[in-house]
Amino acid sequence: MARANAAYEKGDLTALEVMAEKVGAGEPPGEVGPEERRAHLERRTATLARIATSLARERDRLLRSDTHRLREEARRREAAGEDFLARSGAELAEESEAAWADARARLERLSKVARDVARARSIAMKELTRRGPTGARRAFDPLLESELVRLGAARLERSRATAEARELARTLEARAAAAPAEVALTILAFFAEDSGGRPPDALASPEGWAARWDRLRAAWPGTPDLTRTIARMPRWLAVGARAQAAEVVAGVQLAEAELAAGVRIALERGAVARLAREVLAALGPDGTCEACGARGAGLHLLRTRGLDELNGVACPGCGAVLRSYWRYGEADGLEALAPHALRLGLVAEATAQLAGTALGFQMLPSERAALTAAGLRRRFAELYLAPYGVELPAEAMGLADRRVELAPGARLDPAARLRFTVARDAGLTAEELLELLRARIERRFRP
Repeated sequence: MARANAAYEKGDLTALEVMAEKVGAGEPPGEVGPEERRAHLERRTATLARIATSLARERDRLLRSDTHRLREEARRREAAGEDFLARSGAELAEESEAAWADARARLERLSKVARDVARARSIAMKELTRRGPTGARRAFDPLLESELVRLGAARLERSRATAEARELARTLEARAAAAPAEVALTILAFFAEDSGGRPPDALASPEGWAARWDRLRAAWPGTPDLTRTIARMPRWLAVGARAQAAEVVAGVQLAEAELAAGVRIALERGAVARLAREVLAALGPDGTCEACGARGAGLHLLRTRGLDELNGVACPGCGAVLRSYWRYGEADGLEALAPHALRLGLVAEATAQLAGTALGFQMLPSERAALTAAGLRRRFAELYLAPYGVELPAEAMGLADRRVELAPGARLDPAARLRFTVARDAGLTAEELLELLRARIERRFRP
């Protein structure tokens, strides 16, 4: 104790750290010799060098982010004498006015439809069909035999959408119930084009298109096969070719690239989103689940992201993982559609922080609803500790909501602010665990 007090009085941090390591290992502190000091400082220097490298990578990532580009754009405009905030405010005002104009157009259309219905009813009631030799007239009121559909008025908030794109969004919403095949074909074309450098494998060939279309149209009796459907496509679709990254892709596509903004707006509306979930669920790779025996398209999800990024294909019925894999470079194909799967509710995500870094774990919505603290800890151990050889006892990892430690069986509220905790006697801190994982992930495939 006297040596520790003396080192404290001198401000000798190195000696204190070396003595703490000895006590932690069950050894007497003893005198701290020059060799021990040098070895400790070398280890500390190596740790700080790894942290500095990690921080440099993080800084480079932030410099490539949209937020930094927006900041630089604001600086450039201000340097050129422009008022960036005023310009942004004017653009938002323009979009707001477009939304109001859309609402007015809906009201005008509703009035016109009401007038048209009244006129058609009057004509039908005057021109009753004679039936039989007696000339008896059949009572007929079209309003009693028709289904009136109330059109929704969802907000239009996708920036810089053209008038044609907004009109397409309204059309898709209105026709989702009456013509689901038409809307589904539009969504297929959109997903094929919004999938990065190449379409998903399921839509990479005419045969793939036909197979997926047959699977989808089974839910809509009377819908023809793909060839006959293409012959009667709506005006906003076309058969043509487009440049998609480095490739030229031909097939069913939106007539104009600008119309994609309209489909994105439509995906925010309930009726269209329900169809989009069915369409996206059909695009996964086919297989058989060994756990439950189900056959069909698997569901792509990101088993984890934030620190590592591990893709997976899961059984949509039971959630069993059919395949896991890493990808490098820009996401394309089915992987590029992962944000749509999350927004549409096809998959759900649990997020928890480790030393300030957010880690996401995707799963089936039913699994997320039943997820407990112990379940999330198991996923962390399965996806991070075991693959990267981190020997940490299961009881050393915990999960907290803000500052409150959660019991193993506690259900995880979607609104909770979760963080992983590491026990004090685990031999390393949460920050050290994070840096250890980063280092091992970086050299994952190095000899």
